[in-house]
Amino acid sequence: MSCNEEFIKTQCNYKNDYECQRKCNISKLKDLYNSELQNYYSEYNKYLEYKYDRTSQASRKKAEAENIIRPKVIRINSVLNKILSDLKKNINYTQNMISQQEVDIDNKNNDIYNRNIKITNQFNTITKKKQELGSKKAMIDSGIERNKYKRNTMYFLIVLNLIIIGVIAKLLIK
Repeated sequence: MSCNEEFIKTQCNYKNDYECQRKCNISKLKDLYNSELQNYYSEYNKYLEYKYDRTSQASRKKAEAENIIRPKVIRINSVLNKILSDLKKNINYTQNMISQQEVDIDNKNNDIYNRNIKITNQFNTITKKKQELGSKKAMIDSGIERNKYKRNTMYFLIVLNLIIIGVIAKLLIK
């Protein structure tokens, strides 16, 4: 059961999706209901007219009212009741589906929220580790500078000691 292009244009904003098909089906049920309701009114009025006829053909019309028209009215009434029942089922089905989708959306939102918390925690951990790494690099760099200074100082002292030993040796040899 598909809708015509005009219905899709006017009622569904040019989108023939599930929601549009649902609207189309409801519209068709509504049209069918209205048509059956008009048929019911005309047949019921005919039934009442024949049943309470006071003309010379009253007995024939009363018999026709009870044997022919009344079963039609009952049949039309049951069709109307079925259409209403189908509409109620559709509404209940749709409401259940919407409720389930709301639960699904809430669950997905909670999952997203929990993932965002994990991502934020991981980001904070990475930021801390990055800061620690930066401070450790600074400590290593300052340690390297101190070691260079100590090594240079030791070389200077070794050279100075050699000079002093050389001067003392010269003085002792003379």
